[in-house]
Amino acid sequence: MVSIQSVIGSAPTAANPDICSGESTILQVNQVAGFTYAWFDTNGNPLSPTGATYNTGILTSTTDYYVEAYPTASPGCRSPRQKVTVTVYGSGSTLSVAAESGMAPFLKNYQIKFEAAAGYVSYDWNWGDGSPAQTTTGNSATHTFKAGRATPYTVQVTIHGIFGATNRPCSKVVALSVEVQDFLCETVVAPGGTFQRNNRSGSIDYVYTDSECIPDNSLECLGLTIPTISRVVSATATAFADTLVRADATYAGELTGNPFLDGEYQLQPYASYSYRSPAAPNYNNEPNFAAGTFSMLPFNWQSSARARPRVWLPASIAEQVAPNGEVLQERDPLGVPSTAKFGYGLATPWVSSTNPDAHSIATGSTHALPYLQAQNAETGSVLFESFESLYGTGATLYGEDHLLLRATEVSSETAQRHTGSRSAKLLKQGSAGWQLSLKAIPLTNRLRQSGLLVKVWIKTQALTLTSPQVVLANSLTESQSRATAPLRELVRTGEWVLYEARIPAASLNTLVLGENEMLVPRLLLTGTEGNGAALWVDDVRVQPMDAQMTAYVYEPNTFRLLASFDDQHFALLYQYNPEGKLIRKQVETERGVKTVQETHYHTPYQP
Repeated sequence: MVSIQSVIGSAPTAANPDICSGESTILQVNQVAGFTYAWFDTNGNPLSPTGATYNTGILTSTTDYYVEAYPTASPGCRSPRQKVTVTVYGSGSTLSVAAESGMAPFLKNYQIKFEAAAGYVSYDWNWGDGSPAQTTTGNSATHTFKAGRATPYTVQVTIHGIFGATNRPCSKVVALSVEVQDFLCETVVAPGGTFQRNNRSGSIDYVYTDSECIPDNSLECLGLTIPTISRVVSATATAFADTLVRADATYAGELTGNPFLDGEYQLQPYASYSYRSPAAPNYNNEPNFAAGTFSMLPFNWQSSARARPRVWLPASIAEQVAPNGEVLQERDPLGVPSTAKFGYGLATPWVSSTNPDAHSIATGSTHALPYLQAQNAETGSVLFESFESLYGTGATLYGEDHLLLRATEVSSETAQRHTGSRSAKLLKQGSAGWQLSLKAIPLTNRLRQSGLLVKVWIKTQALTLTSPQVVLANSLTESQSRATAPLRELVRTGEWVLYEARIPAASLNTLVLGENEMLVPRLLLTGTEGNGAALWVDDVRVQPMDAQMTAYVYEPNTFRLLASFDDQHFALLYQYNPEGKLIRKQVETERGVKTVQETHYHTPYQP
């Protein structure tokens, strides 16, 4: 691709007349003795240095050069200039955002379409956010950035082409800065509303003025100045659950009548707030009756908890509330959860129903007594089973904590018990020994951070346990083992032995569970057997390693407290006389059962 005109000596040439954008080449002419060669650009401007060769430097577009010769001894006598053309391929490469993606800045989690110059062989896309690179044969590609950030992302595309009669391969890298931001707030709304200011919260609401069926949508991130209430002495507030659950969870159908008057729905408080008044109330230049008052930001019951003014301090926020008012799970102002479980007096197993707003009301209003209380734990991550109450019929039986007592694994036993009147006798599974599958638990962040603790009281007959362990099984298949830990003997009290298994956080933090998968703790017990070998378990607890938990056992018919377990899983035992009066308290220790209190009653006899 070199144009030649008549020159003194020989025609100028380029070492590589066809180059890719971003490359250089050497221009040259055959040296004739006694002559000097001067080079010029397209506009006739002289280039340096002079000589028989000239380095073009980096070129990004097709460029013409000129050369003339003159005798070294007589510079004023010059030949006509002759042209040499260097053809540059790939110089027209571009990169832009397609108009259909909207205007910058762009938002995270929204697809952005990029377009490069068309007509090339392939395109390698590098998105600059750590995601895998992408190769396309077309000149466009789409990408979704998962996070916004202060500095723009640099998107690069390497464009590959083949050019000229010699099929010269060329590549060019083109970059584009893309500004991606986190959206302030996002919500999906039905058409037909208008934007209005909420005078209670200062937020912008999307309000449906002509409809009583469509709730308003609050865009809390677009808040304005909140009007204050002046001359306030003190203030408290209570928030009620705004999603109601009928006590009868089997109800399904259209509502008839007034569900509140019929007792089908119950409105429960889930949080109480106190107002943090200023340290020095504003009484300057105020009349006497206003002394000691302050201006208050109003409490907006319609907003979410995170959008309420920080001067409203919650004592605790209930996340699950029973229909009869008991708080099943709550969090303190630092976000630390606590939970309680209620049972006994049921005809059916315990069931819970969680609403999408995280303020749930559990069904089963006949729960009478708390049998578990735990700090630093969520409801789903703790379990206590005393085997005192059995619910269900036939082979489908459940314990108090909704633990399925599988007929192939366990049978209820009254002759042997650690506390109360029942225990679970495990059935041998052939050469696999004995096993007990507990209730599935979700793998929460708290469990990942602290680990899992399992404690159980075990009694054996003609059996010496060897290498007992706890296995965390896949709840979907119940065959895949996710983690294991040995069951260690802690202490013996009479015929019963307390065992403990600790599954460390390191074993849980790396687990990747499938969709809807939970973990099923399973006791696997094997040992050296004699004639009539048998095994019983009682009073099983499961909890996060750093949780504090107490548990209670009651007599199912009279609801008398029979035992309470401390955080070390030792029992405080209560004994009653035939009249139902408490006569004795005994405590389990590492040295056996000790009596700590005994009471004798004397009732005069009247003949």
